Amino acid sequence: MSQQFNAATDMGLRANAAFKSGKVPVRALKALLDSIKDQQGIERGGLFPNPKEYVGAAVATSTAAVAKASAARVYGVRATSGTATDPDQAAASNDVVVHVLDGSVIIGTIKLSKNEAGESYFYGKDGIGVLALTNVSFKAVQVADGSSNPAAGDRPVVTILAS
Repeated sequence: MSQQFNAATDMGLRANAAFKSGKVPVRALKALLDSIKDQQGIERGGLFPNPKEYVGAAVATSTAAVAKASAARVYGVRATSGTATDPDQAAASNDVVVHVLDGSVIIGTIKLSKNEAGESYFYGKDGIGVLALTNVSFKAVQVADGSSNPAAGDRPVVTILAS
């Protein structure tokens, strides 16, 4: 089991969010972290709320990539496309959709326009986050057909927040 959510986790995730300001407001992340802190010590589905960022440097394609190879509570996803990730990166030319998966089942989706950053946070019937029973993975597809591998400049960098 994970350790309980603590001040260092909170400060680290908020500090990581600081660089994002200007692209995506950090208010939603702060609200999520405050919600988790309000429930600190409450066990949810066998997992304590101690979120970590997974796969921050991976580039998403239409082939699913595993972010966490075990059951987890998924709190959110952040994705950046093209120059929204890095001004030196090639500009994206097409919109993409990022799917967050529990094995092969979609548990969340975020659509990115070209050169855009976006975030989505999950609240389920049993509280903060959504329980993934097998493993947490993600993939990206072109908006145009919903299944094709995005072109190199369109492949987003995806970060999953989970415990």
